[in-house]
Parts: sequence; structure tokens; C-alpha cells
Amino acid sequence: MKSFPIRTALACFAAAITFSAQAQPVQLNLGHTLAPDSHYQFMSQRMADLVAKKSNGEMRINLFPQSQLGGEVKMIQAGRTGGLDLFITAQAPLVNTVKAYSLSTCPIFSTASTRRTRFCLVRSARSSSPCCRSTT
Repeated sequence: MKSFPIRTALACFAAAITFSAQAQPVQLNLGHTLAPDSHYQFMSQRMADLVAKKSNGEMRINLFPQSQLGGEVKMIQAGRTGGLDLFITAQAPLVNTVKAYSLSTCPIFSTASTRRTRFCLVRSARSSSPCCRSTT
């Protein structure tokens, strides 16, 4: 009876050694909509190089420029469902697809005389709430 747990532990250890020896690097896909000579691609390539260097080759980022993985909305939807690992997108499609990000589009106004900051919230088509709310 005592040999069963020992055999199980040895089998698990042998399996772990076998799997770790055959482990493939983690591969992430990154898509964007601009050309291969754009600033999106430059930043993506720089990030891919840094990830490969910092992970000692255990992680790799595959780059897909020029909407190879779909347009911005399609990539956002794929990212939300787990079909795409990373994407670079403009703010407008992101706000239209994920309403929670609309807060980031609010301009901030501050007046020195009243020391009040006003956050102008984006008005939803379905909401009748006022656009600007004051905070003190």
C-alpha cells in the first residue's frame, strides 16, 4: 500500500520532466490595422523583441499588420472573447464596442477661481441624464 503513493509521485515527476523538456514557447498574436512601416508596427516589433529577450525565448509575439486578423471592431470582439491575445486600436472603435471605455473620452475642465473640476460624461443615446456633472 505504501508503494502506490510513491509510484504515483514518481510517475508524476517523470511526466513533468518529459513535458518540460518538450515545452513550446508561449506564442501570442498581436494585430493592428496600419501598414508594416507605421508607428504601430514599430512599437509592436519593439515589444515583441523585449518580450522574447526578457523571457529568454519562452514567449513570442507574432505580429499581424494591415488588418490581417480583421478590422478594428473585429479584433476588439475577438479580444473580448479570447480569440485574439493582443491588439492595437484607435479609441473611437473601442468606445463604440465597449461602452465602459467611454469615460476615457471625457474632457476635464478646471477653473482656478472656483477650484471645481467638471467631468463631462459622454451622453448615451438611451440616457436622458445631463452630460456634465460637477465634483468638488
